[in-house]
Amino acid sequence: MAFDVGANVGQTTLSIKRQFPTASVHAFEPVHSTFDTLRSAVAHLPGVFCHNVALSDENGNRTISILPGSVFNSLSPSSWIDQKQAVQEQVKLITLDRFVAENAIGAIDLVKIDTEGHDLAVLTGAKQELSRIGSRCVYVEVTFNPSNRQNSLFFPILDFLQPLGYRFMGLYEMDFFQINPWDISFCNALFWKSR
Repeated sequence: MAFDVGANVGQTTLSIKRQFPTASVHAFEPVHSTFDTLRSAVAHLPGVFCHNVALSDENGNRTISILPGSVFNSLSPSSWIDQKQAVQEQVKLITLDRFVAENAIGAIDLVKIDTEGHDLAVLTGAKQELSRIGSRCVYVEVTFNPSNRQNSLFFPILDFLQPLGYRFMGLYEMDFFQINPWDISFCNALFWKSR
């Protein structure tokens, strides 16, 4: 079982299904237009369930600033987004813990999080599930650059996961550390539950 949090148009869900055809994947994408594309791309696959909701540290609703076609939409403030061109949209929030309880979800083997700086909030809302005994992986987008407000800092995420029994395993997709137009650098960090 995998949770693809911040699924965008289904890139990670498709990759998981290619590698593990029998896996169940819950894909979460709050922006309506992006969700429609996600659903078209992956909802026909067996064991894939698409949810038009944002996972967070609270339940309710919040306004998100979006740019059409952007992979950088976020519930966290973004210093580089031109707010004059952004469209405001109301999205539904739910914690991972509440989603799991309401939907009778079993053990989750992988939680992938790519929420453009909202990642620690997602983890906070998943604390009960992440504390459960068993092997789990958390794969989350991070940065080491404090001036990058678009992504979550690595060390607060490490500090959150270590007491829950997670061990840092490595950094992946390091090519994102190349210079880009917004002077932000990021990669993905893998954590494995060791106890």
